[in-house]
Amino acid sequence: MLLFVACKKDPFLLHKGDTGLCFHGLIQPRTMKVDGVVEHRFYRYDSLTYSFRYEVAEAVMKDTVFVKMNITGLAPQKDGTFGIRVSEKSTAQPGVHYDLPESYIFSAGAYQDSFPVILYRENLPAGSGVSLILDLETTPDFPLTIEEWSSIQLYITDEYYKPWCWDALINAYLGYFHPLKIQKIIESIGSSRVDVYRFSVSSDTWGATMMSVKNYFMKNEILDENGIRVVVPGM
Repeated sequence: MLLFVACKKDPFLLHKGDTGLCFHGLIQPRTMKVDGVVEHRFYRYDSLTYSFRYEVAEAVMKDTVFVKMNITGLAPQKDGTFGIRVSEKSTAQPGVHYDLPESYIFSAGAYQDSFPVILYRENLPAGSGVSLILDLETTPDFPLTIEEWSSIQLYITDEYYKPWCWDALINAYLGYFHPLKIQKIIESIGSSRVDVYRFSVSSDTWGATMMSVKNYFMKNEILDENGIRVVVPGM
């Protein structure tokens, strides 16, 4: 589910009722054409992707991610417990693809807290991934106050996936997404944090980096696993 928070009233900001909890989600910018006009908008994602390929070295077989929770209303005056239920729609298997905590505590005085999810790499399906869908459950300490923010999906994979910034920042240089292209970008900038790199350097530096990657594919016949050449605009 995508929530268009740039122009729609945000239920989190408008909430004035009882103290409750919701998933933090992730706010990301996107560039798109609307009626022929390029616009920059912000979307709230409650479906997030974790890839071992981007996050850790090849030999690392497990990692921990922290799922953020937000308070709606006033910060709690004492530690409170909240409930998490794994949706039956999840394809991830407990103990095989993930492990969750035995209990969940939101700290007193905080407006944001988190809980760990341990992820396992070894048994992820090749070429795809598994989904872990988490639903908030009402407890005496924390009622559900924003229904549409009470569920979040974590897609777990060991593959390169198309990053959110590809269409806005990379497509003009390299065209369609391909795992071999993102691998070359990571090699060139020395980091998998492509969006962070872009916003930490000048436009000239970013352009020069992308042109260097583009020239690599233009000058070299790079074939994918099916023997098809990976191409970029201008070829």
